Amino acid sequence: MVLSTGPALAQGWQEFASADEFFMVSMPAEPEITETTYASASGAELPARVFTAADDDSVYSMTVVHYMDASAEDIAAAIEHAVEGFRSRPGEVTYDRAVTMEGLPGHMIYLVDADGRRTAAGIYLHAGPSEHGGPGRLYILEGSAAADQSSPINFSQTFMLLDAAGQRLDYATDANGQRVRNFRGRRAGIGAAYGAREPVVCASRSEPERGKLTTAQAAQHLKCTTEGVADGSLYLLEDVDVTAVDDGEAFDENYFTDIDTSHLVYPIRGSLVRYECRRQRDNNVGTNCVSHVEVNASGYCYKTTAGDWDCNMADLVQQTTAGVPPPQ
Repeated sequence: MVLSTGPALAQGWQEFASADEFFMVSMPAEPEITETTYASASGAELPARVFTAADDDSVYSMTVVHYMDASAEDIAAAIEHAVEGFRSRPGEVTYDRAVTMEGLPGHMIYLVDADGRRTAAGIYLHAGPSEHGGPGRLYILEGSAAADQSSPINFSQTFMLLDAAGQRLDYATDANGQRVRNFRGRRAGIGAAYGAREPVVCASRSEPERGKLTTAQAAQHLKCTTEGVADGSLYLLEDVDVTAVDDGEAFDENYFTDIDTSHLVYPIRGSLVRYECRRQRDNNVGTNCVSHVEVNASGYCYKTTAGDWDCNMADLVQQTTAGVPPPQ
């Protein structure tokens, strides 16, 4: 299933969601899907599915390995085993670090071949037990691009875990050290911890009741949809300028799981600056944010079954600056 454009890649990319494998990722085209097997650390052959798409001389793939029936030893070794597969390839390793994505343990590794070809991979393990999504899966995202092509680094960072309803799923660790679902949403009174203003909260997101939004309405709903806390970061928008709301189009639940299909979906275009801010500490006061300048952003506004407008807009080519102060 191909959805609207996602963040930080090239123009023309779209988000692909797999309901069967519980993930969403940005890809340059509808991927080809191949059934295969994958050798675990012990040598056991595990079922796997590979999603592959190409963009000129660049190739992007998502391999989903089914560890549901694997041994405890193989599950424990899954990430390191996959990383070793990349370390053993020819070329220079330029980045090699454990990460957390969507609350899942993972690893990112980048390589450069002698001819300048770059490979960037992200490996994430959704181990059980969990009542959400599809536990028991190892996700291996790999992008490979020639020296004169766009960097493949951002591909693995577009990964989103999904639950059985197709909603974004991520985890947090509670006070007891247990993994729990992190329900995303806007919270009141949280800006101070980030040295920032509060996220915008709309008294109502139902206007207009029906029909095309104005650019001002789209801009306001965009702020209320986007701003808030997720993955421990505060997301804020500045300089939001919706320059166009195009004619409505008909979409169904395959594109937006909470859509009210009696309303049209309206493409929007414009520009904005997106901020991702971490909590302030002694060593990062005034420099705890990353800004993303998006001058050619596009997206959609649609009405949910709850009667609210949900608007999203992003530019796949961004000017990113780290260490900037938070919006006030």
